[in-house]
Amino acid sequence: MIQTKTPSFALRLLGLGAALGLLFGCSPSSEPVSGEPSETVGTPVEVTTVTHGDLVAQARLSGKVAAAREVSILAPLSAKVTAVYVRVGDKVENGQVLFSLDKSDLQTSYNSLSSDYTRTKELLEAQVQQAQTNYDNTAALLEVGAASQLELDTARVTLLSAQTSMASTLQQLEDNLQTLRDTMADADVKSTMNGIVSSLSVVVGATASPASPAAVITESGSQVTVSVSEAVQPYLSIGDTAQVVISSASDETLEATIRTISPSAGAMTQLFDVVLDLPEGTTLTAGMFATVLFETERRENVITVPTEAILNDGVSQSVYVVEDGLASQRVLTTGLVGDGVTEVVEGLTGGEQLVVVGQSYLADGAPVRIVEG
Repeated sequence: MIQTKTPSFALRLLGLGAALGLLFGCSPSSEPVSGEPSETVGTPVEVTTVTHGDLVAQARLSGKVAAAREVSILAPLSAKVTAVYVRVGDKVENGQVLFSLDKSDLQTSYNSLSSDYTRTKELLEAQVQQAQTNYDNTAALLEVGAASQLELDTARVTLLSAQTSMASTLQQLEDNLQTLRDTMADADVKSTMNGIVSSLSVVVGATASPASPAAVITESGSQVTVSVSEAVQPYLSIGDTAQVVISSASDETLEATIRTISPSAGAMTQLFDVVLDLPEGTTLTAGMFATVLFETERRENVITVPTEAILNDGVSQSVYVVEDGLASQRVLTTGLVGDGVTEVVEGLTGGEQLVVVGQSYLADGAPVRIVEG
């Protein structure tokens, strides 16, 4: 029988040492890391320098271009239209023919009115004669005591009323007859001023009537009308200027002059109407929308900051400035608010590096890093 010998204790230790050597040989070496400690990275912000300057507060309102004057053109008499020479939007001059009337219709109207005049005159003369006779009889009766003074006075009033009625009625008819004669001599209806045809209701073949405008002539837009609140009205005076932009016509800013300011607010709107004259020579279409900028207040040589840089927590207003790489919060007392800028009464003195972008992510004393926009 073959016997197996047990390894000696020394051999067992040798094997254990070899295993440990392999184990430690495969593990990564632990060497100390060399180099400087990493720098703290601050919150990136954009800044601007706080300066002094002038501040103007403006009220931006919407208005409309309006014509300084417009006139309604009426047909002198009811008659058929034989020709129309203009369209809405056309520029016309004073005396330019707008449309023509049918002379045969005018002649028919003239004949009818002449007959009415004759019959009306006969009727009114008879009424006056009757009133005269009644007055004469009452006066005779008063002399013999058969009538009173009151009856005579009443008869006299009746006579005067009949005479007045006859005179006014016949005068009106005579005026109409003269108008007809004039219209038959010249059946063209003309514009009474230079302007633009803003409305036209007559068409060829239809009857034009003096009861409603046949056309409306409007001067080129030379004014702007705007309504202002009671908060703005006290800052405005006649003769002051305002900036006006009519974007549908041009991006150019016009300087308009206040012509009138309504002394009282409208009953429905509670707003005050303001009319401004545009520069001489401005020709715009009435009805165009306009943006009007009124200067309400002005402050000179004051500290101003961009309004968007100010933080408001509901209790106070504040900004952040950069000092030695750290954010420093400054509580402000503000004043006038202009177009994108706000006056600072207390809290800044000028020259500070004001944070204008990134301020919402800062805390007092936090490190910051200034970057370009």
